[in-house]
Amino acid sequence: MINDPAIEVRQRANVYELFTCCFLQEPNIENLKAMENLLFQVEGTSSMGDFSMKEMMATPETLKQTYYDRFFVPFSGKYVPPIESAIRGGDPTNPKQPFGPLDVGASLRLKSWYEAVGFNPYDLTMYEPLRGLQFMDHIGFELAFMAYLCYAEDASWKLKDEEKAGQWRKLQLQFLSEHLSKWCDRYAKELGQRGSDLYSEVAHICAQWIASDFLNLEVGRKDIQ
Repeated sequence: MINDPAIEVRQRANVYELFTCCFLQEPNIENLKAMENLLFQVEGTSSMGDFSMKEMMATPETLKQTYYDRFFVPFSGKYVPPIESAIRGGDPTNPKQPFGPLDVGASLRLKSWYEAVGFNPYDLTMYEPLRGLQFMDHIGFELAFMAYLCYAEDASWKLKDEEKAGQWRKLQLQFLSEHLSKWCDRYAKELGQRGSDLYSEVAHICAQWIASDFLNLEVGRKDIQ
């Protein structure tokens, strides 16, 4: 149990940043090691399940193809749009139309969140084709935004500005409540229904992490009221 909020928020920022790497970057030795480190960091997770580091290093090209199939190739049979509006706007009970259309309005709402605090997703290190993405509700962008908010809180603690740190934490809770907590669990389930691989495993762990983080922030908010 961590009692120091500054240490806690730095650890949370690191987890969100590592999840961001999983979704926005092609697999390579460096970020595969980061994924392994991530799954060790997340409470209750001590391995990558069936995906050992030795196996991942032996099949980098296969993993790259899995990355493309999961996130970029709609007709791969493994693809699930990593976009909030598509997941929340779909009907999981309708196999012919499980996903909704990409929503420009939803993207603009996310953009307003980002601009309000000076976050620019295009400053991130990412797979180059993603730089042409106009939809701000991509899971990688949303996770990176949470990391940004956590780092901003950490900066406030370093300045001993407890009030400002609390404001950043309030924004984290609000963003989780309105966005990530509303769709990541279903996104992970949709990926899992289309096969088991590294990315379905990461998405599942990510959804668990988001639910846990949201609950912890909620509890913390109630404790100080």
